Amino acid sequence: MKKLCAGLLMGMAAMSVIAKSESLIDDTDSWKMYTRPELSLTDIGGHSATLASLSVGWMLNDKLSLGPSGTATIRDVYDASKGDIQAFDLWYAGLRAEYTVQSWKLVHASASLFVGGGDVSITSGGSRDGKTGLAVVEPGANVSINAWDWVEIGVGISYRFTDSLHAGGYGRKDLEDWNFGVFARFSEF
Repeated sequence: MKKLCAGLLMGMAAMSVIAKSESLIDDTDSWKMYTRPELSLTDIGGHSATLASLSVGWMLNDKLSLGPSGTATIRDVYDASKGDIQAFDLWYAGLRAEYTVQSWKLVHASASLFVGGGDVSITSGGSRDGKTGLAVVEPGANVSINAWDWVEIGVGISYRFTDSLHAGGYGRKDLEDWNFGVFARFSEF
């Protein structure tokens, strides 16, 4: 009986050494922190606008990045076509996810998705018409170059979708448009 118990224990110990555990995330995965500033050009209400964005978060195996992100107009967008001068002030914040293909190559591509919310403020005739909240979904595609082990420089294109907005004579289509941006992503080194 002692030999049988000893044999079973040795067999179980050997199986645990031989068996490989499968999991979505394991101790061989590499996690890094990143910071990603971006400047982009877009159209708001038929007028050119410059947006500044900042994303921070975590990267898994230099492929999948996830973290909070915020975007805002650098200056108000002025529209004199409505009679009184109207000014747009737009900001939105939320969660940004990005998947990078072949990140170890000099030039590589990625796909991103932003989901969040914010508001637009509209001012006319010197008085604020108030703030209107909005939801934002922004899918995008990027091409990057590895400048150093810890710095990527790239260009991207995305499209901003919003929910319905009716403020100061403007609608949803005044905020939905393409963004063309340049960015740098700094990761741990």
